[in-house]
Amino acid sequence: MPGSALSLVQADPALTPAELSGARALHLEGHLYTQLPRDHPLRPHLRGAALQRGTRHQIIAREVRDLLHAWQAEAIPFLLTKGFALAEFEYSSPAARYYGDVDVVLPEEHATVTRAVHLALARGWRTDGQYADPRLWTHETAHLFSPSGHTRIDLHRFIISWTAGSQRRTREVTRQVWQRSRTQDWQGVTVRRPDPLDQAVATLILARTWGGDAGGLKPADYPDLAQLARNHDLTETDLLGRARTLGGEHTVRAFLKVCSPWRQVFDFGERQTRRTLRLAPVRDGVMTPLDLWRTRLFVLPGQLKLMPRVFTQVRAGLRGARTGEVVEPTSTGQNANPSATVPLVAAGRWVMRLHRPGVASDALQREYAFVTFHILRARGVEVSLVRGRDPQSGESRFWVEDGRGVPDWYGDPRVTVTHPEVQRWPARE
Repeated sequence: MPGSALSLVQADPALTPAELSGARALHLEGHLYTQLPRDHPLRPHLRGAALQRGTRHQIIAREVRDLLHAWQAEAIPFLLTKGFALAEFEYSSPAARYYGDVDVVLPEEHATVTRAVHLALARGWRTDGQYADPRLWTHETAHLFSPSGHTRIDLHRFIISWTAGSQRRTREVTRQVWQRSRTQDWQGVTVRRPDPLDQAVATLILARTWGGDAGGLKPADYPDLAQLARNHDLTETDLLGRARTLGGEHTVRAFLKVCSPWRQVFDFGERQTRRTLRLAPVRDGVMTPLDLWRTRLFVLPGQLKLMPRVFTQVRAGLRGARTGEVVEPTSTGQNANPSATVPLVAAGRWVMRLHRPGVASDALQREYAFVTFHILRARGVEVSLVRGRDPQSGESRFWVEDGRGVPDWYGDPRVTVTHPEVQRWPARE
């Protein structure tokens, strides 16, 4: 990457247009556009992405607000967290904060979750059905997809990721965040949000480092902490003090060692960063090897049931990825809802990994695209397989798109920007 990650997240005025590819790779176009001086030579190259991101946020915000208004009318408590909430309420412009889905925490009573989902369904939203069976619940209880397809809401019951094992720690952190949360008016809807200190410690650092992103940083981590610090006069001492009450002092201390706007440190992508962030939760008593195996065993039975249904498509997809030949799968004519097929895609990924043991997931993006394409097309889902190429390095990437672009559940939608399309199957008419 031409510019350092630190210079990009800090919006260093010394950046030049040569850093555009780095900004795109880290999804920081909107951040840089809002932070750099108006006459900075990089800003004209960022304007289109910033405008697109701002427009997208306004569409999502309108859809989310309408649904929350319906929940409020039925006295359903909800807590807005993470990227969408930060973009809307903390940043001067929502275009500055890239995010994917919208995270909302609900009480975990089955009746409450069911009522919230049914109110959404009555307004044309779709769901993958997870809400109906609490045995399938992890830290998430449901996923909602708006009628327009622009918005995905992940409904949580816990602030911290959980898939198996003891729930004591995740429940206690969630209880404390609810207890300290604050209300505010959002254009006629009374929303509840975590206390600013909990936004930094619980929903950013602990949720990231104790969850599925364990061991890594995200480009937004540094700007998020910097924004919260500016808006609410937070210090590292404040964060460490709150971390002690939540049982996460080692985790927060390690996180601030590799990501701290107070000390201007951002060790993004460094090998030592992963080791530092993986050891800290163990010292705090979470993410032990036993926890990891419990997680795998928790999801395995459901995956084993689905694997035989996708075995043929996985083999065809792997063959296509190897030869480069795209063969149109025979459709069953079901015309399945895309969100309902996500578990089948997940099962296909397991089968794919069994065919490629020992290969890192990041090295299988081509295979994943071909396999996903075959699984979905075989069930009547109208998706395309797309190949793009980085204009600078010449690197090719493959991905899957539906009628609205890269599906939210599939992967990074920004691949269409970093790797402009060069081929598509089926071809556009």
